[in-house]
Amino acid sequence: MIESRGPLSPQLAASKSKNAYDNNRIAALSKKPIRKRPGAVVRFTALLWGILSLLFGSLSQAQTQAPAPTITMGITSVGPRVDSGNAGLILAQSASLTQTATLKSLSFYIGTVSGSFDLALYDASGANGSPGALLAVSGPFTPVSGWNTVTMSPVVLNPGSYWLAYEVSSNSMTFNVENSNGTLVWDNQAFGAFPSSLPTSINRQTGGWSFYATLVPQATDSVTLQWNADAVTTNPGTNPVGYHMWVGTSSGNYTESIDEGNVTTGTVIGLAPATTYYFAVTAYNAAGVDSPYSNEVSYQAP
Repeated sequence: MIESRGPLSPQLAASKSKNAYDNNRIAALSKKPIRKRPGAVVRFTALLWGILSLLFGSLSQAQTQAPAPTITMGITSVGPRVDSGNAGLILAQSASLTQTATLKSLSFYIGTVSGSFDLALYDASGANGSPGALLAVSGPFTPVSGWNTVTMSPVVLNPGSYWLAYEVSSNSMTFNVENSNGTLVWDNQAFGAFPSSLPTSINRQTGGWSFYATLVPQATDSVTLQWNADAVTTNPGTNPVGYHMWVGTSSGNYTESIDEGNVTTGTVIGLAPATTYYFAVTAYNAAGVDSPYSNEVSYQAP
């Protein structure tokens, strides 16, 4: 936690006369606000009106951010046994997710290639934890020998049990499977479309194919920031009516703006792990004109 404190500037008009801050700057820099919730506390000190003046023309919109980490569910190794003859079936294997995450891709290892392939994801809301609702489908594609990875439409998944499913158009296509762990199920199904749900009575046995999902964990870190209120003056036109919190991943380059209203605290959530964030605050008057930035503080998400 980083902590510092001091008074904010007593006047707001200086930003307009010295730095030409106007609504064009606000429109150019403001982005979709980041969601907010409680977290660690960071405090801001004073607005330094003369020293921290920063012209719009010197700001960059570039943002640097660490790539989002990924996790997997399913079997990521190549199984020791060969399976084939699966045309005319829908087949699925169990998988478990331990944290909230967004689906990124599905990957399947194929030995001998023949015909077309299709992948899908089901939840486990069926009878006795069987495949229930269809959550995502890749669409038919022509596979290659080896690992086939297909980017999926993003779906947010909660911790729990899921089923990785596939269909194949040719009995000649071969797959690698292991029969010592997990559960696999199958039922009759013509190739070309996945049913919205599977029958309650399906075949099942121990095992699983070389088949897994890649997901991006949902960021859970957050930070709460506090600052001193700007002093009220005798001129209503220069008095602050609210505050903007500015956020970026490089020092002095703020690519997100949060309108906090007329309060002196705000919380930012959804911070990417192992990423350093930089924060500053501006006061704004009734005309929407911002002051110069406060001093900057930083926070590194764990």
